[in-house]
Amino acid sequence: MRVTLSLLPAASAGFCAQQCVVDSDCEGCGAAGTGRCSQAAISTAYPAIGASCVSIPTDPPSEPAASVSDSAWPLQWSADVEAVVYGDFTDKVKNGKGKIYYDGTNGFEKEVWTPYTSGKDTTQTWIKGNASAESRYYVESTLFKFLWWKIPLCIYFPITDPGVGSTVNVERADWMQNCDSMGYAKYLAREVVAGEWTDHYACVLDYDEGPKGKVNQTIVFQNWHSLGLGSTPKGLPVRVTGGNSAPNPTQGSPRLSTVFYTGFQVGPEAVAGQFVEPKEKCLKVGKKEVEQFLGVGEVTRE
Repeated sequence: MRVTLSLLPAASAGFCAQQCVVDSDCEGCGAAGTGRCSQAAISTAYPAIGASCVSIPTDPPSEPAASVSDSAWPLQWSADVEAVVYGDFTDKVKNGKGKIYYDGTNGFEKEVWTPYTSGKDTTQTWIKGNASAESRYYVESTLFKFLWWKIPLCIYFPITDPGVGSTVNVERADWMQNCDSMGYAKYLAREVVAGEWTDHYACVLDYDEGPKGKVNQTIVFQNWHSLGLGSTPKGLPVRVTGGNSAPNPTQGSPRLSTVFYTGFQVGPEAVAGQFVEPKEKCLKVGKKEVEQFLGVGEVTRE
């Protein structure tokens, strides 16, 4: 099954994802008078990791009734993506465009960016872990390019949970519903994203302690799923936003990142043949491995 979703012009869609502090920051978002500053993390010490512009018309549909269970994604799907990313706590914003492949059945995720927010074509592949193997996040790009000649770059790092230190696999298809069952999710509003009516939920996680002591980190995940009243079937994610109070954009955790999804394809055929580990030799990102790779005795911050 293939579903096409018309996207607002890039500037308009991006403006509806820009960071904000008050509603007046969002006057250019959506139809006239509908722009609002959504403060998903206002109750935390880091409101800037969840505050972004949204469009909230005054006449939302009453049906279907809001239900967090409707936010569950299909288990296998692909879509075109456009990203608006704030890497740190400055106003600097970067954009990316590409395609995502999500396979919740087998535990894989792949994003092919053309280009990524770095301006370079980049492929990111998340391979699930298990009791004997770590969850790995691969990044493939180009270190140097001259005309037709290029030097490839491939790095990877394990994905762990800052609160418990354990291996983390790709997000569950019902991740927002699971967050709600633990008491962390909140329904925010019925909003319009790229012409589609959606329900907006947020999951706020505060980490005070981790396996190595104090963490003091807050992570916010937000999901806008289609109500099925337009061209996009009910439940598909039209927009997803993530925020991290301890951002590390080079390792996939920017301060505020929004992705818009369009052109959905759902089912096994949408992800067939996409998930293989990189053919190039990949460098594991970490102090010890970097020291060995560079052939030096010690790597310091200086």
